[in-house]
Amino acid sequence: MNSIPEDEITALSETTEQLKFHDTDNNNDESAKVRPTLNREVLVVENNGIKVCYDGRAKSKSLCRTTVATRSFDTLYVPILIERPATICASGDFLAYLEQFLNAPEDVQLAILDCSAQPLDSPMGQSLVEPAKVLFLLEVIDDFDLIHRLLSIYATNAHQYKEDDDGGIGCLPLFGSKMNHSCDGGNVRYLSQSSIDGCVEYTVTKPIQKGDIVSVTYLTDLFETPTPERRQILFDTKHFWCECDRCNGPDYCRFLPCPECSKFIACVYAQNSSDHPLWKCPTCDLDSDDNDHLIVLERQMEQTLTMMERSVQKETTNFNRIPEEVTPADLKEVVQECSEKLSPTHYLTMKALRLLVTVCTCSAYVQTKRLVVRGGWTNHQILAYHRAGVQASFRSIAACECVAAGCPGCTLLVTAGSGEGKTSKGGTAADMFPHAPLFDRAAPVHRACEELTKYLPPHYWPSYTVTIFTRYQPLLHVMFGRAAMEEIETKLLPWNQASCLPCGTVWSGSL
Repeated sequence: MNSIPEDEITALSETTEQLKFHDTDNNNDESAKVRPTLNREVLVVENNGIKVCYDGRAKSKSLCRTTVATRSFDTLYVPILIERPATICASGDFLAYLEQFLNAPEDVQLAILDCSAQPLDSPMGQSLVEPAKVLFLLEVIDDFDLIHRLLSIYATNAHQYKEDDDGGIGCLPLFGSKMNHSCDGGNVRYLSQSSIDGCVEYTVTKPIQKGDIVSVTYLTDLFETPTPERRQILFDTKHFWCECDRCNGPDYCRFLPCPECSKFIACVYAQNSSDHPLWKCPTCDLDSDDNDHLIVLERQMEQTLTMMERSVQKETTNFNRIPEEVTPADLKEVVQECSEKLSPTHYLTMKALRLLVTVCTCSAYVQTKRLVVRGGWTNHQILAYHRAGVQASFRSIAACECVAAGCPGCTLLVTAGSGEGKTSKGGTAADMFPHAPLFDRAAPVHRACEELTKYLPPHYWPSYTVTIFTRYQPLLHVMFGRAAMEEIETKLLPWNQASCLPCGTVWSGSL
């Protein structure tokens, strides 16, 4: 459901709908107090072509409200919406949130109450009962049901505004919170930093035609997460069962090799049920009834990784010693095993890569701290840890690009994971990275390039470093701003198309 015909749309902005101040499901006289006409754009600073609509074709009432483009957007990375959040407070600081609600103008209060909320008897709703009781006893608001609903609204719609050491700052955008979710990343990206101070921004990341549904993603690590896990997270946190095209299609996070012809086959789910994974090979007609050994293979690898993950979490709790139970060498072997037995883009392969990054980071930090005490700064082993971590990050980024494109893994993934900069001359960026960069992976690219330029001399960089960075440069400018990228650009870009004097390899050419 990517677009809605204009004659099937009822635009909420054109109605004179009125909203009851208290819970709309409560029909007592006090809650039936009618307020002025609802204005969902009360805090919108700039609307460049988007409106809230009802879609009568939606399968559930909770999904019938959506946002639709009122014009086409062919230019990327331009704002489609800029608005001031209704509330801004530390994550979990419900007292500050309610105080801001009470101090807000009446039209803002109405727009807050218009936001979607999970049912109060849902698991999320039940988890908010105790905080609501405390706030009721503090007499913040003298209506327990209203407090409970407001907390559910915040838990369902809050966006991250800033990161800090105490858990971050959350905000509640009124208009932007109406945007639907899509597991393919959507066609719009939420940015907590806008060109207008204090505002949040939604920027276009894919071409949008007039009438298209404007969607964002509610999740992180989209392309490292299989369909059942994504759906469960969304159900637990947002109380809906995702029916987007990606969730209803093949699960490219679970490519497995056909035991007969060795070609990779994507996972599908029986009768749209995430509990019954099936692999059916179109080449050799492997029947879905023969899938038991594939499921066993996945479970065996998952059990191995789960045990390793527990050990890593235990050993990296306080970064005081180098992990010994699970070493970078151990994880490199597991990454290779997952790639060969499952696929280079399988979610378990990417989980192993994440663990490898964590262990390399911890090992480099502890080794550096010990060396500094003795008056040193770095050594070959520390550089090797940093390099291995960056390589694992880059490999994971490339794998996510493959998943988004429905690809079981390009040649790049094998070389990037195990090679030490061995290259074939003459390749181009298009040969190395045939798929489009992802907004979802821009932040990991930024982290990897920061680590690389801070801790590694250029001759330790993977040869494809500058290529990856320049591919993501436009996305990084949008996410972090041009000024924030200047230091990294100053260090990386001079090496663009630079060649190794002994062998002539072009650094940004090919692996």
